[in-house]
Amino acid sequence: MRIEQVNQVECTAVEASLSPWAPRRAVVWLSTAARGSALWAVIAAGLATRAGTARRAAMRGMTAVAAASAAGHVLGGLLGHRRRPRAEHLPARQALPEHPDSSSFPSAHATAAAAFTTALWLEHAVLGAAVAPLAVVVAYGRVRTRVHWPTDVAAGAALGVATALLTRRIPLLSPE
Repeated sequence: MRIEQVNQVECTAVEASLSPWAPRRAVVWLSTAARGSALWAVIAAGLATRAGTARRAAMRGMTAVAAASAAGHVLGGLLGHRRRPRAEHLPARQALPEHPDSSSFPSAHATAAAAFTTALWLEHAVLGAAVAPLAVVVAYGRVRTRVHWPTDVAAGAALGVATALLTRRIPLLSPE
């Protein structure tokens, strides 16, 4: 099956399951706040003000985000450009202030969300559990606003989790 045929099957499934109307403000806000990993950097900065495990978790989280973002860009470059879902006319897409035209695969938002959350969870399970709902909403928001195919988000999340697991072995410069 060619990639265009896969996109058509995915598009039909997405259209059938999601409303074309604008998503809730919280979904749009979190998706926008996560652009460029800003949401995760703000959370990490807050955690870094605390000593001990919280600070170490913040450092691990941002290390994972940096590595996952780099890996996602390399992967996307190797695989070539994948078109985003055609939905410019829908209120769901128009709700976002950004209108990306870069390659859709993998979702950088989902990659960073999964990397940060997984790294936090590996270091401090309660912090990871507290941040996980934000990561889920960010990933969902990318599909809900029609800027990504579901497989873009799934691949980004898988890449983020894998990168967080790999970066756990990197020694921190200053754990305390």
